[in-house]
Amino acid sequence: MARETERNFKMPIFREDDPAFRDAAPAPDLCWASPMDRTTVVAVKPTAVLLSALLGIPAVLAAAPPGDKALLGLIRQRDRLERVTATPVDMDARTAHLCRAPVAPRPEGPHKGARLQLFVSPDAADSLYDPWAGFPVGTLILKEKLPKESGAGPELITGMLKREAGFWPELGDWEFFTTDGKVSSLTSRGKLETCAECHRDYKDRSFVTKLVTIPEPGAAAPPQQTSSGKVVLHAVRAAVKGSRLQYEPPQNKNTLGFWTDPADTASWQFELHSPGLFSIALTQGCGKGSGGADVELAFEALDPPSDIRPEPLRFTVEDTGHFQNFRERQLGSRDLSMAKRWKLTVKPLSKPGVAVMDLQRIVLEPVPK
Repeated sequence: MARETERNFKMPIFREDDPAFRDAAPAPDLCWASPMDRTTVVAVKPTAVLLSALLGIPAVLAAAPPGDKALLGLIRQRDRLERVTATPVDMDARTAHLCRAPVAPRPEGPHKGARLQLFVSPDAADSLYDPWAGFPVGTLILKEKLPKESGAGPELITGMLKREAGFWPELGDWEFFTTDGKVSSLTSRGKLETCAECHRDYKDRSFVTKLVTIPEPGAAAPPQQTSSGKVVLHAVRAAVKGSRLQYEPPQNKNTLGFWTDPADTASWQFELHSPGLFSIALTQGCGKGSGGADVELAFEALDPPSDIRPEPLRFTVEDTGHFQNFRERQLGSRDLSMAKRWKLTVKPLSKPGVAVMDLQRIVLEPVPK
């Protein structure tokens, strides 16, 4: 039976004795969250006030940004972040052209090409899949720029650190930085105009391009499993079929809506690098008096194809009081171990009210073995 849940986010913690810090003593402006065990809080959310209360330190200290040496340490241990790209993906020509250290010469035109790997603080990963979602203070986003040749190491690493309110309001309070490919030193850090030149175009996306997770129409590769095993299927990337159902882009909606014809369906294709058993959560809203629709989630194996299909997941839409009053529902689990590429289709079986529901996203998370 579906049930409502509240997501429990965990804050990543890094210790002074981690390998990343062996050659990088903390800079003077790096704050230690506890004088007893010198544990450094480096991915700070608005929960910093609660954290500081638990640790007995001022909230302003818990929210202090890392110094240069500590930041280098975090970059070296980027495997602790959420890797959004299962394998390197091609950078678009404009990004490849602009993505560089401020002192480096620009490539000879966009034909040079490049690939990238994308990393983000685990608690902020979901925001990359939502066009309107913002990022909490302390979020770290890293991009490895790789040469086109397969197997070559990074040319450089660029990054964004979400700073305190007022740091750079014109760019969403993001601090930008670059390192050499071996992460031996920071080559630039601060309010970098080279980076702002591109990111200003994405104000509606909190100044983060999100082109890897929300590609431009016509260039949409299927969503991929992240390094933690999660798959996020947001409404913006749904393929809709029918007469009325559509994605509604305004910020106050940002959902699949107008589901007034129960014959309409929504589907997503996605890829798994680690198939297995997944729990499935769905975020839905439904206007007062319109709840009660029965809905089915059907899974189809695409690569390799299989005649064996998991049993469809069925649930009943909850009345949430308003179609944009969204609630996450835990629907159950399904075994997706027989294929690496799947299609998930959401199909209404009934519509007792004015519309089936508004559907914002579906999230698949691996069930621990």
